[in-house]
Amino acid sequence: MAERFPTSQNEIESVPTQLSGMSLQEDAADQLAQLVQHEASGTQYNVSGGQTIIGEQTNVIGDTSQAQSSTQGPQQRSSSVNFNLEECQAELKQYYIDEMGKVNLLPWVPDAVADMESIFVDLELVKQESNFRSSEGVKRLESNEDLISLKTVQGQRVNRVIVLGDAGSGKSTMAANIAYRWAGLTEDSQSPLSKFKLVFLISLHEIQDNKVSLVDLIFQLILPEDSQVSKEGLKSYITSNAKDVLLLIDGMDEDSCGILKVRSNEITKALHNRKLRSCCVILTTRPHRIGELGEHLRHYTQVKLSGFSLENIFKYIKMFFKEDTDKNDTLIQKLKQGPHILALAAIPVLLLMICLLWEGQCSLPSQKTQLYKNTLNHMWKRYKSKEGNNCPLDDEEMTDEMKSLVCKLGKVALYGIDRENEQVVFSEREFGIEIFNLGCQVGIITRERLRARMTVKESVTFLYKSFQDFCAGMYLAELLDSNQSEFDKVLRNLYVQRDDEYMLHSPYILDFCCGIQPRTSHILFKQTLSHSLECPALQGSVINISVHLSNIFESQLSYAELVSLCDNTDIRLGIKSVSYREVPYLLYLLKLSLESSSRHDGFILSKLVAIQIEIGNEPWLPTLLEFTPNLNMLDIFLGKKLDGNFSTTSQ
Repeated sequence: MAERFPTSQNEIESVPTQLSGMSLQEDAADQLAQLVQHEASGTQYNVSGGQTIIGEQTNVIGDTSQAQSSTQGPQQRSSSVNFNLEECQAELKQYYIDEMGKVNLLPWVPDAVADMESIFVDLELVKQESNFRSSEGVKRLESNEDLISLKTVQGQRVNRVIVLGDAGSGKSTMAANIAYRWAGLTEDSQSPLSKFKLVFLISLHEIQDNKVSLVDLIFQLILPEDSQVSKEGLKSYITSNAKDVLLLIDGMDEDSCGILKVRSNEITKALHNRKLRSCCVILTTRPHRIGELGEHLRHYTQVKLSGFSLENIFKYIKMFFKEDTDKNDTLIQKLKQGPHILALAAIPVLLLMICLLWEGQCSLPSQKTQLYKNTLNHMWKRYKSKEGNNCPLDDEEMTDEMKSLVCKLGKVALYGIDRENEQVVFSEREFGIEIFNLGCQVGIITRERLRARMTVKESVTFLYKSFQDFCAGMYLAELLDSNQSEFDKVLRNLYVQRDDEYMLHSPYILDFCCGIQPRTSHILFKQTLSHSLECPALQGSVINISVHLSNIFESQLSYAELVSLCDNTDIRLGIKSVSYREVPYLLYLLKLSLESSSRHDGFILSKLVAIQIEIGNEPWLPTLLEFTPNLNMLDIFLGKKLDGNFSTTSQ
């Protein structure tokens, strides 16, 4: 829960290069296993010049780009297996047009659909260079297609990209849009996507078998049951022409069957850069799961998905209210007046909720927790009206019946999390028939049909991952009131320790829990301080409290309550990576300071000694400096440094 700030440039640069020699050893082991396997079947091999030659196919240990240029030339390598590329392209494109061409604006309203082209708004993507903490270390991308046009410092094509985004930030929609754009390309298109002959979009939460091969998965999830494509031909083509293939792997954090833990699986090998190295792979995940790539992260260029820019927030609202200019204008004006709600609007799923609530009642909360409460109340009202019960409901508070449903759903969601996995796919049996049916009728959960091998399996997922987190957070808050020991046990399970750092499986769960039961903020903050003061390795270090800012804001703790958290304690606090999304949290602390009749040395701002900010010279920064007398490091990147009597760094 506490972590030490980097102390030197060498320390920062050494992290991603550990164990850098392992992948070559793994490749050699793979080649050896392949030799043994084919030797047993009587296949003849010639081994020469560091290459293992199998018939007409060439697999190179090391850098494949040179081998391709020397043995392949400008022509694609031939294959003895019959494969109709045009037929495969046609089947893929038809699938993407049919499945991705329509967007359900309100998933709990089946007929509320719109064309992908008419509603999609590009998200803000920021490439993080190796020197990621300076303004020169980032690059804003113009569109999703720029993800496949990235270059290394040496000018070579980047073949491994990982897109990091919080729950609801639009990762899955972005991946679907890339596949949809490829499907709609014409022969004379100048799009960067046109260089790919085949594009495969795979959602990890749909995989039911962690031993399934890539080609089998393509046939299970994408190609039609009566496909005319040869399975062996497709496998041969992908292997022989990997540079012409784009692989979109959505939801590393939603790998419910553990496929990424099976090192022998070829999908895992591709993600670990041990197979299909010239294939372009775009992987999406929530930030807290990035560490699971381990040493293989060094192969990836990291791109942060920041949600909507201010311009695109307003563009989305205009598209949503295209037939109601009054609603459009008043909502935009409302967002301009409040930084708290504007920060929420940058997250696509939350902006959808904001538009939905504004359409119905023209009022908005400032906390994320209340926004989800209001949205679920809206869904509950719709369900009740269909049942013929139009009784008025309080927009701010849930009925007991609704709370009971959410908590029962949340119990299943919460206990689906352990230190290794986070369950996102459930069975009807886990919920029980009564809760399952009610949850589906309201629209919080939904049934999916997944193909696995020759069978069709039915599974259950939450409408959005953030809905799953909200339900889990509400149940956790109920545990705090009813069963303190069980609450403590579950809370420990939500954290996973990597080295000296504690990371949350799902930060949203605790945000929601704090918004529902403010006492949770006290417990979380005290635990962080206790761990930092008791752990010898962390004693004297600056304690990073970034994760607690959203907890405090959601719980709306008072000045006196915040003073009690760290009063009479000799600690030094720091805040890492404050983006515009976290600005409202700092502004809330400043607001409490300004409203207080007297300053107290025990207030959080008085304990701050280091802040790292991802924004420019904002007008509120001088006020922040006034209330942080012990601040001795202010690091500003993606913007200009401030002048003042304090030190700044830009490592």
